[in-house]
Amino acid sequence: GRRQRDDGQRRAAERIEQGARVGVWRATLRVRPEGGADAEAGETSVLLTVADADGPTVRIAGPPGGLFDPSERLVLRGAVGADPRDGAVTLRWRALGGLLDLDVNASALATATDAINLVLRPDVLGAGQRYTLRLEATNDAGVGAAELLVEANA
Repeated sequence: GRRQRDDGQRRAAERIEQGARVGVWRATLRVRPEGGADAEAGETSVLLTVADADGPTVRIAGPPGGLFDPSERLVLRGAVGADPRDGAVTLRWRALGGLLDLDVNASALATATDAINLVLRPDVLGAGQRYTLRLEATNDAGVGAAELLVEANA
């Protein structure tokens, strides 16, 4: 029952806090009304990248819940934390999964792929499609990255 779910969630959180192995992890949240049917459930997921702590810290803020209207521009705001003693930070945005190539489709962008924020023009991304966008930050200490899954409303 509920206690088993709570214990499972606690163990998962402890594993992440204690140091999940380096790699990409998918965290999924499934919600439904208490006592409700599975048909009423909603689900969302995000990719988490666990990396060595030496490189810059990277975060991405996007649309609430990752959902956006493809007829409007999509704005992703990057944030990077780095020790200035580790040299200059170089940024690079990439799209993962093959649905979109930011270098080939540069005309789809209102910003460059090496800017802190990424802005995609309206009507570029397909309705009902999911896109994983990644911001990488590199300096003398290493590489840090964050990924965000966004979905264009149908």
